[in-house]
Amino acid sequence: MDAAPSRKPGSPLRKAAILLPVLIIVAVAVNWSSVVGVAKGEKTLKGVLYGMANEGSIEFIGWKLPDDAGAEDAKVLVEIFVTAGDPCHIDSAFLGYGLGKVDPKRIRIEFRDTSIPSVRTRFNELKIGCEQGMAVNGKTKFKVTRDDPETGQKEETHYLTRDAGYNFTDFYAILDGELQEVYDGEGIGMSFEEFDNRIKAGSKYYRDLMEQKLKDKEGT
Repeated sequence: MDAAPSRKPGSPLRKAAILLPVLIIVAVAVNWSSVVGVAKGEKTLKGVLYGMANEGSIEFIGWKLPDDAGAEDAKVLVEIFVTAGDPCHIDSAFLGYGLGKVDPKRIRIEFRDTSIPSVRTRFNELKIGCEQGMAVNGKTKFKVTRDDPETGQKEETHYLTRDAGYNFTDFYAILDGELQEVYDGEGIGMSFEEFDNRIKAGSKYYRDLMEQKLKDKEGT
């Protein structure tokens, strides 16, 4: 009988055999496609283990908070509660940067690092109840009225935590209401589409800037 052909050291099967004990453990926490991706070399084990982190954000480990934005005398204050350096929180930092481009004369954006004890105390007092979230003028709970096909109007309660299920449409309504309250009925003054586009453009700009800084650092 002919001898079985030898496997090359770098073949996918050999890699899978070496990683198998670790992959079995990882498979408990992630889906099988991720495990196969590691075996084929299409994904990194570190990327899979981060799990909850956005895969495009993994390289941002150790990131620093953006500068606060907006006029210091703005009457609407948005506080962004995140843990600096945590790759799972970087998207909230990008969002905060984008919010700073919406109306910097009337909306102030301040970043709060929850790894600092005093910030953590305030974080707990606000009862955000999640690892990251926001507060608008010291509030995290808001009622939003929306059109409902059956009842005409429906009032919903939203909490500004990362996993609370609110969307940009809700947040647009929240900011619009807060602006009207403190600026004599003058709300956001732009359509939801423009609001959404400004946030996305600002977020992308800051992400691209940070990615370029990382590339420059790696090249030194």
